[in-house]
Amino acid sequence: MAQSEQQRQRKLAKKQSKNRDKHKQIARTQQNLASMAGKMQASAKGEIVYCGICGTITESGLGHVVIARQGPSRQVGLAMFLVDTRCLGVKDILAVLRGPSEAKEMIQRLETERESQPVAPGLARGLVEAAVEYARSLGFEPHSDYRKASMIWGDIKPESVEGDFEFGRDGMPFYINGPFEDAARQQHILRTLERTVGEGNFHYFLEIAPSATVLDRFSSGDYEGIDEDDDFELPNTVGRSLDAEGVRRLDEPHS
Repeated sequence: MAQSEQQRQRKLAKKQSKNRDKHKQIARTQQNLASMAGKMQASAKGEIVYCGICGTITESGLGHVVIARQGPSRQVGLAMFLVDTRCLGVKDILAVLRGPSEAKEMIQRLETERESQPVAPGLARGLVEAAVEYARSLGFEPHSDYRKASMIWGDIKPESVEGDFEFGRDGMPFYINGPFEDAARQQHILRTLERTVGEGNFHYFLEIAPSATVLDRFSSGDYEGIDEDDDFELPNTVGRSLDAEGVRRLDEPHS
């Protein structure tokens, strides 16, 4: 009888240990999914729901690259990279888990309002990584969340985009300030370009009074409050340089 009781206690202890391990695993999974890296990593092996590139990239050099994959618990992992092919590479990132209906709505709005067109996932990844490498050659690192968001690519092989997209403009970097880049940030970027490519070897365009556009609100995750009538065009105004030389036109290289 004593031996049977000992066996029962051992079985009970073993069962309790398995339950503890199971609860710990569940807790680790939940904690992992609370982070951006965890969300994207959990979606990296899922079926690709959508992959697209916004048409504005070929027109203005600025636009979103989007990939959505089937994530855990029927949710969709969605990553949007705001890509600047003219200078700064990946400027902003939105990486989230969303329910199927909300993810579908976000994708539909990208297609109608940002002219997003479906592309091969390898081409999308190739564009993002080529933009990052170009920016790095100029002295600029991608957005701080780039490594985490990039986990969603998983085993997708990047394709070469050489000849498909222009990096810089007319053979030189071309910097246009965003609405959240203050004077100090603008000056840092210009001085970095002076250091890496030299004076007279890059274009730049600074908006006189930048304001938050729909593009930047969307890219920063402020999805609420974006109306169908909002204007997504980049400002086509005259910029002012940071030095005392006065106003520079769009096509003037920095010197």
